[in-house]
Amino acid sequence: MSTHRTSIACLVALLAAAVPGCFPWMFGDEEDDELYAETDPDSDLLYWCSDLGYWPEDATIDEAADLDELYGCPYVQGSVSVEYSSDIFDLDELEWLVTIGGGLFVDGNSALTSLSGLDMLFMVDGSIAVDYNADLYTLDGLDALVATGGSLSIEGNPSLASLDGLGALLFVEGDVTIRDNPSLSTCAAEELVDRLVALGFDGTVTIEGNGDCDDEADDGI
Repeated sequence: MSTHRTSIACLVALLAAAVPGCFPWMFGDEEDDELYAETDPDSDLLYWCSDLGYWPEDATIDEAADLDELYGCPYVQGSVSVEYSSDIFDLDELEWLVTIGGGLFVDGNSALTSLSGLDMLFMVDGSIAVDYNADLYTLDGLDALVATGGSLSIEGNPSLASLDGLGALLFVEGDVTIRDNPSLSTCAAEELVDRLVALGFDGTVTIEGNGDCDDEADDGI
């Protein structure tokens, strides 16, 4: 196990120990397994969050109504994909989400303007990709995010002007790509990577096609 992933595991273990009962999915039992086995994934999705206390597989969201099914879930065992929607403006219904066992993919959403609603999310065990969201102007909502066990991609978001929402990020296990975000200062991208490198990041970095690196455009993090 790498140093980064060990550190991520320690963060989860410490928080789970400090707040008993907050992370029941980490200590699943036979009763939970039986409940999941009896649940029809095609007709009873809300049953998972209310009775299991978590979402036991990947969650794909491509319209606003899908968000309601995840309301109240602190943990998704698989990946969370918010993709190709035209009626999602924010992610407020995900306000209880604390950890994701897979990746977080926010891709191709034409109306999404912010990641508000992810304010409690502190760890993603897989990769994070925030790509090709036409109106997304801020990453605010990811302010509590500390670690990702995969890569980080921020690509093709023409309105994105700041990386302030990643101010708490300490660990990235994989690579970092920040590319083709014309409203985002190159300096802001470089500052994020410099901070991660100082904390031990040693993955591949791609920073290109972003806005000019100047004092006025540099919001930093």
